[in-house]
Amino acid sequence: MILPVRGEHRMNIETLEYAQVFESKYAQAYLLNDPAHREDHFREVLHNCLSLHRRVHGEDSSISQQKMYVAAAYLHDLFAWSRVNHHILSHEYVVSGDCELLAIFTPEERHLVAKACLEHRASFKGKFSSRFSEAFNAADLGPPNLLHGLKRAYKYARSTAPGRTPEEAVQVAVDHLIDKYGRNGYARRSDVYVTMYSAEIEEYFNSLEGLQAQSYTPEFLEGI
Repeated sequence: MILPVRGEHRMNIETLEYAQVFESKYAQAYLLNDPAHREDHFREVLHNCLSLHRRVHGEDSSISQQKMYVAAAYLHDLFAWSRVNHHILSHEYVVSGDCELLAIFTPEERHLVAKACLEHRASFKGKFSSRFSEAFNAADLGPPNLLHGLKRAYKYARSTAPGRTPEEAVQVAVDHLIDKYGRNGYARRSDVYVTMYSAEIEEYFNSLEGLQAQSYTPEFLEGI
């Protein structure tokens, strides 16, 4: 269940209901994804979108903007079972898919949602097509939070290779964070992201560089 109020933003009840319809409609499709790319992640990305919008603009987003964030949040990883091209599949689905939940948008709004899906990945290297895409990319990356990222990476490592021991999965998760989100990692941090989280980013780098896999037991990660 999504909470209508959280932290720095307030979600309109109409937006909340719209999000719940997405969860119901695509529940079976989400089960094809690994556990790190299901409803919990989509809810988190949505909340990040709304919080980031308020921090940047000083006010809550409009209902129409909130619904665009909902659509992008719940569709950007709809095809995450295909890690290589899931962003392309989501873009094509928003552009041409027969989805009644997208009928509320103008062609311009639907285009923005589609581009946000296409450009959401941390590995995206091109120029963002809009401020909406840049903001959504930042929201998908999420505020710097080492333990949260480690838990998600651990869940992914366990689900994609069931033969791994829990201890091996922890090490894979740590290596992934360093490779992707470390000081020299390949993850892109947009201008919006850097502006919002500059102090937290440096603290994250320092914590990540001192990370020792043996400090985090599987029981600890499954419990947070």
